Amino acid sequence: MTATATHKILLVEDNPHERRRIRRLLNDDSEQSYDISEADNGEKGLSLCREVDPDCMVLDFFLPDTDGLELLYEMKKGAYRGAVVMLTGEGNEKIAVEALKAGAHDYMVKDKLTSGALKHSIRSAIQLRQLQIDKVKVEDDLRESNHSLEERVRERTLELEQINVELRQHIIQRKKIEIELLQSKEQAELANRAKSEFLSRMSHELRTPLNSILGFSDVMLMNAKEPPSEKQENYLKYITQAGRHLLSLINEVLDLAKIEAGKISISVEPFSLVTAVNDVITSISALSDQKKIKLVNEIKEPLDLIVHMDPMRFKQILLNLVSNAIKYNRMNGTVTLSLDMESDLLRLNVRDEGAGIPEENFDKIFKPFDRLGAEKSVIEGTGIGLSIAQKLAILMDGKIEIASVQGEGSCFSFAFPRERLLGIHAGR
Repeated sequence: MTATATHKILLVEDNPHERRRIRRLLNDDSEQSYDISEADNGEKGLSLCREVDPDCMVLDFFLPDTDGLELLYEMKKGAYRGAVVMLTGEGNEKIAVEALKAGAHDYMVKDKLTSGALKHSIRSAIQLRQLQIDKVKVEDDLRESNHSLEERVRERTLELEQINVELRQHIIQRKKIEIELLQSKEQAELANRAKSEFLSRMSHELRTPLNSILGFSDVMLMNAKEPPSEKQENYLKYITQAGRHLLSLINEVLDLAKIEAGKISISVEPFSLVTAVNDVITSISALSDQKKIKLVNEIKEPLDLIVHMDPMRFKQILLNLVSNAIKYNRMNGTVTLSLDMESDLLRLNVRDEGAGIPEENFDKIFKPFDRLGAEKSVIEGTGIGLSIAQKLAILMDGKIEIASVQGEGSCFSFAFPRERLLGIHAGR
């Protein structure tokens, strides 16, 4: 596991007792280190912000020479791009709304401040700000690519020029939708909510423009009257690849936030386990073909099990396990799906032929964003999938188990109570 980078924190608080208390809360963290700078008024805070460029600013709403909103506006004018957590001595919905509108990422009441809540808020604010930066980068890349494509299209035919006009109209429409969404967001009443709810809302707003970006890329690739040049095609593939990767990250973060907030919905109904497994294999076959991985399904008819669970979440769990098995497999390896039926458990197994995982890392792989050093490799991923799979399994009275031998591969199993089995039917 790689070392966690030190977060630079700027604490702007006029009360020395509060500054010491907040510093103690942050220093009581064995997993994350902080480099904390302090200011006791707005003027010093503004100066330190320019000098230190912190990852996150913890800002008191009431300061002797200004208030937190004015200071936040001044810092934004100075191109400050870090995260902001606003503090106040009492819960006030109006202050919370104004702070979030001004650009704060979270709002906390001092009397309710705990070490866990503060660290959670700072981590969430930093992660959310990074998502916003990534979104801006993708949009900038899209605009730059569009400009280059428009110039080349105008050099060709009048027919392609008409297509370019239509694309500009689509972009204008997309911007209009973004503005409407932003206005709707700004008009919504914001209460003093937990981080997970705020992250879920922002993830939704990021997905809309990303879906538009991916849609435009598909239109440009598929609907052009002349095939794009090699350079144009490379631009479009880069846009699509980056957009889909970020969209996947947002969807996973959104699922994780909903689960942690206890707002994930589980809709239990009877369904065929064999059919669900076949659906997952069909949906993942393109990835296995791309990676040259052979999928072997040993769960076949005529044995057909009817289970009583959430079919969508069941498939999501299995899809995460199979996707990981493909990504971390050896070249030309095999992924095998099998089922064990025990007296009290059913165990759905996904076995790969990858490098294996050391036993001391078994617990770490279920922690969000922990990829055990794989972030340095070319393997795509966020480190969220297994965490989501484990949490969903627990919500359905199950769990994800792991067995692994280094050099031979790993086996991830979705184990759930046999009482979830409604019956065994003969296949058609």
